[in-house]
Amino acid sequence: MKSLTRFTFFVALMGLMMTLITGYARPVEAASAGDVLIIEVNSDPAITEPAAEFFEIYNNTAAPIDLLNWTATDNGATTITFPSIILNPGKILVVIADAAQLGAGGYNCATVPLSHQPATWFAGNLANGNDRLLIRDNASNLIDAVSYGTDVTAFNPAAPDVFNNTGQSLVRAGYNLGPFTDTDTAADWSGRAGGTPCDVTPTAVTLSQTGAQTAALPTLPFALAFLMLALASLAIGRRQRA
Repeated sequence: MKSLTRFTFFVALMGLMMTLITGYARPVEAASAGDVLIIEVNSDPAITEPAAEFFEIYNNTAAPIDLLNWTATDNGATTITFPSIILNPGKILVVIADAAQLGAGGYNCATVPLSHQPATWFAGNLANGNDRLLIRDNASNLIDAVSYGTDVTAFNPAAPDVFNNTGQSLVRAGYNLGPFTDTDTAADWSGRAGGTPCDVTPTAVTLSQTGAQTAALPTLPFALAFLMLALASLAIGRRQRA
């Protein structure tokens, strides 16, 4: 009977310990505005359209960022949801309608950049004279935005409309020079002749801030769990000596 009581006591404490460990939900620390920057948009490529439409985002922190469940939306009804993509500090991700355009017959990139082809591109594609891009993290916080032409969603006045059938890109100030300018105004943006998604590796830009996205470790629940295990062992040892 004493053995059964000790066993029951031990099982109960172990159950409590496992509940503390597995039942504790680690808090998700949301990213901050500016952690990821939109740095280039091309809605009017000189080659195949809309397959060659693209935009680029940049990790503006000192830590890797997992883009799982981050989203990109424009002024249409389509939301692009990212899979798990690890974007390292100071690196660029090209998001393109058709990744095949990065190779021969398209942009002919000598080195294929880190890229993502969404399952569905924006409804109506990226507009040339009236559109926006909004990047949100997995908690739906707005991280960065740009609007151009007649769209003043992100800022007013909007970024210039540079899409005039020449293949020109809309780029953030500091592109391939560094650091990027981020004042959340149209002054951050200008046209760049011959803009392509090929020139992102390596990039000459430097980090403009060092805010890191981290998650707090669940130290308290684990400490309690180990304490409970130690108390259980002590109690069992005393009962065995009684």
